[in-house]
Amino acid sequence: MILLEYIMKVLHFYPAPPRNGKYLNPYCAYYRKALETYFKVVDTKSRKRGSLIPSILVLKALFSADIYIFNWIENFSYLRFQPIQYFLIILCFRIIKWRKKKLIWMFHNMHPHMNQGRYSEKIMSFLFNHSNLIIAHSKDATEFAKSRAKHKVIYRCHPFPPFYYNSKTYKKKCNIDILIWGTIFPYKGIIEFLSYLNSVKNKLKVYIIGRCNDEELANSIKGLCSDNISYSNSHVDFQELKNLIFESRYVVFPYIGSCVSSSGALIDTIAMGGNVIGPNKGAFKDLAVEGCCYVYDNYEEILSIIDNNRLLNANDIKTFYDNNSWDNYVRSIIPYLASNN
Repeated sequence: MILLEYIMKVLHFYPAPPRNGKYLNPYCAYYRKALETYFKVVDTKSRKRGSLIPSILVLKALFSADIYIFNWIENFSYLRFQPIQYFLIILCFRIIKWRKKKLIWMFHNMHPHMNQGRYSEKIMSFLFNHSNLIIAHSKDATEFAKSRAKHKVIYRCHPFPPFYYNSKTYKKKCNIDILIWGTIFPYKGIIEFLSYLNSVKNKLKVYIIGRCNDEELANSIKGLCSDNISYSNSHVDFQELKNLIFESRYVVFPYIGSCVSSSGALIDTIAMGGNVIGPNKGAFKDLAVEGCCYVYDNYEEILSIIDNNRLLNANDIKTFYDNNSWDNYVRSIIPYLASNN
C-alpha cells in the first residue's frame, strides 16, 4: 500500500542534470531513473547556463514538490558568490520545512573532500538538525551522522549499477598487478602508496590512470614512476576500464584521511569483476564483511594479500550484487519517505 500511495508523488532531486541533460556522475542518473518508477521527478529537463547556480535550481522547484532529495549540497568550494548562495540555500531549506515537506539528505562523506570551509559546515549543521531523513552509504558514516542528527538516519549500501555483473575469469598471469583508477586528488593517497612501494623496492607492475588537474600533484606522481610503475594522466572510459580491470590482478584504492565513506568507484569495480583492496573503513569495510572486497590497515597487508594471490568468491559477489540493485534501494527507502516524521 505504501508503494501505491507514493506513486506519482512529486519529488525534487538535486543536483538537476546539466545543460546537455547528461550527468557526469552516473550515480545521479541511476538514482533519478530508479525514482521515476515511483515518483514524478521534477526538473528532469536540461538546464540553461544560469541555472547551474545551485540555489537557483532549488528555488525553481521550491513550491512544486512534496519530497526534496539533496546530494552534495554542502560542497561549496567550487561555487561563485558563496555568501549569497549560502543565504539562498538556507532560505530554501526553511521554506521546505515551513511547507511541511520532506527534506532528505544523502550523506556521502563525513566532510567534503576538498576545502570544507565555514559555509559547508553551516549547511551540514542545518541538515543534521532539520533533515527528515539522512541516508548514508556506509555504516561508519551512519554512526557519525547519528551522533549529530536530530532525526532519522539510516544505512543503505551504495546500489550497484544496472549493467550485467561480470564474473571475471582470472588468468594465471595478468599484465598488471595493481590497477589504480579514477580522478586524482590528494585524498586518494597515491603519493603515499607509491612512496611506500619504492621504499621497499617492490617490483609489482602498477598502472595508474586518471585525470589530475593539479599540476604539482601530477608531477609528483610522475616523479615516483619507474620501470614497473606507470601513470596516464587521462580520463578512462567505461570500455577501457573494463579491459584494464580484466587485465589486472587487483584494483587498489589507497585512500587516506577521515572523509572516506562511500565510493562509486568501488561499486563499479566490483561490478566489473575486479579484485578490490581498500582501506579498512567506510564502504570498503562494509563490503569486505559481505565478501566483496579485501581491506587493509597498513600497506604491508596490501602486499600480503597480493603475494598470497587471494581471490574473492564470484558467487558471493553475484548474490550481493543482485540484492542491491537501484530499484531495490529505492523501494527500501519509500517507507521512510511515506512516514509522518
